[in-house]
Amino acid sequence: SEQRFVDHNMIAVFACRFALGRESRMAPLLVKHSLATVIDVADDRSMVFTSYPSEPILPEVSARFTKDITRRRAVLENVRSAFNNRTKLLDPPTGDVGELCAAALLGYLMDIIRFGKKHKFMSEPVPLLDLLKYFGATSEGHGELANDWEINFTHFIRPDDDPTKKHLQNMWKRRVAYYVPDGCEGLDLLVVIKHKSGGYGTLRIQVKNYCNKISAGDVRTILHKLLPKNCPPEDCDEKLSVGLLLCVGDVDERCEVVRYEDGRNIEARSSSRNLPSPDQQKQLLWLAARFPSWSSDPNVKELATTLETIARRHQKKLPDHASKRFAKYYSTS
Repeated sequence: SEQRFVDHNMIAVFACRFALGRESRMAPLLVKHSLATVIDVADDRSMVFTSYPSEPILPEVSARFTKDITRRRAVLENVRSAFNNRTKLLDPPTGDVGELCAAALLGYLMDIIRFGKKHKFMSEPVPLLDLLKYFGATSEGHGELANDWEINFTHFIRPDDDPTKKHLQNMWKRRVAYYVPDGCEGLDLLVVIKHKSGGYGTLRIQVKNYCNKISAGDVRTILHKLLPKNCPPEDCDEKLSVGLLLCVGDVDERCEVVRYEDGRNIEARSSSRNLPSPDQQKQLLWLAARFPSWSSDPNVKELATTLETIARRHQKKLPDHASKRFAKYYSTS
């Protein structure tokens, strides 16, 4: 009787792009009516585990459907109802809800950008800076760094293995981004970026869903964990990597360019001798921002506020000793 309050078709529109996770009481309906794939069955047959494969056509259709604000609003309202603490038709682990809402925010922002540019398809690349502007980057401060980079994804999947350099080209071609597998400390979401002249980089995202503010000290410590030397994919020879701390709650915002060589933070060295030449140096753009519910664009503001509302139901409290807990992962290079 609970399921009649949630339209499984609307859940499918969302799930084929943002991967709700394996466990769901709605799984049988998604398999029966909405092209979800059974990947496992519990030993006692009480639970069906499902997934949506990386199929670029389904996200394209979903994005075309939800570019209409009224339809997108209906989809997110059904998702919110399914996450309701009473019904628990969708009941992923607490940390996964923040990541899912962050993935949906990024995906729908890409749709808004493409729609604003009147793209024929909802799966065409857009300038990287157009997306990063929602999180503190500016044309004046970071245009030279990011102008020749593009970003293109339409959906997220949960791969079985840690991402490697070999994954990047395939991710770009299939317009797919990753929920990084458990065990990749400090990294939650991975998106590929590409330079117009060729060559790939990454947008590495850490999601925090805390009900209290993250301080400037903790921000830098968390962002340090997104250095290419500290999380996969390794040995990618990236000329640009973007590290984004994306928070549901308040955060001391940050936006800075860090130079690094082979994963080592150049600015952190105690000596200026034997620094690499400029052509050997690579750059990391560090951003820390909250969901853009402050936006002057009513479309973006409504989107961010709705996803914040869903995520806040599953917020945790930042422990008083958080700085020490984060600091154990921090090491100057």
